[in-house]
Amino acid sequence: MFFILFAATSESSVLWAQAAFRPAIPKTWDDASLADWVTPVAGLNVRPTHISAKDYYSLAVENLRTYPVYFPGREPEGYWQMLQNIGPKPLIEPGKLLSEADWIEAGRRVFEEADDLHLRTFDPKFIAEIRSSDQAPARVLPDGTVFGMRWAPVSAALALPGRRPAGTPYGSRVQLEKDVLVYVPPFFMGPEPVGKQVYRAYGVPWRKDDVNKRFQN
Repeated sequence: MFFILFAATSESSVLWAQAAFRPAIPKTWDDASLADWVTPVAGLNVRPTHISAKDYYSLAVENLRTYPVYFPGREPEGYWQMLQNIGPKPLIEPGKLLSEADWIEAGRRVFEEADDLHLRTFDPKFIAEIRSSDQAPARVLPDGTVFGMRWAPVSAALALPGRRPAGTPYGSRVQLEKDVLVYVPPFFMGPEPVGKQVYRAYGVPWRKDDVNKRFQN
C-alpha cells in the first residue's frame, strides 16, 4: 500500500512539474555585463562601480496590493470598511503562478496596481480631502475611480496616494509637500523653493549662460 501511494504521489508531482509554466526571466543585473558599461571618468581613466549582483538581488522587494481610490460619492457600499480591515496582501505570489495565463494576469496586476513608494503619505489631511472634496482632485474615470491614485494598506494603516500621481494637480501637491521630484527616477530634495529643486535635479552648472537657471527664481 505504501509503495502504491508513494508511486501515485510521485507521478502526480512529475505531472504537476511538467504542466507548470515557468517563463524565461532575463537577468537584469550582471557583474560581467556591467563591468565596462560606464565610460571612464575623464582625467582618472577609472570607471564608476556599481553594487554587486549579489547585493542587488538581496535587496528587499515591495510586494503589496493596492486598491482604487474612488471619487467621493462613487465608492461601492462597504468599500471603505473593507480597506480598513483587509490589511497588507501580496501583490503577486510567484509560487502560485502555474500557467502562462497566470503570469500574464500577474503582469497586468503589477502594471496596474504597483505604486510609487516614495510618494506614499499617511497624512490625515490628504486622506480626508480625497474622500470629502467637492471638486475632483484629479481625472475621474467612468467607473468612478480617480486616475493615478491608489490606496495601499500598509501594516495597520492606509497610505495614499499610491500609484503614479505625478502629472495630476493633486499628485503635484503631494510631491511638493514631500520634497520629491518625480520623473524617471525620484529625486529627494531639501527644504527649498521648487525652482531650485528642479534646477538641482536637471541643471548643468558647467554651462555658461544656462537658460535653465531662471527656474531657480
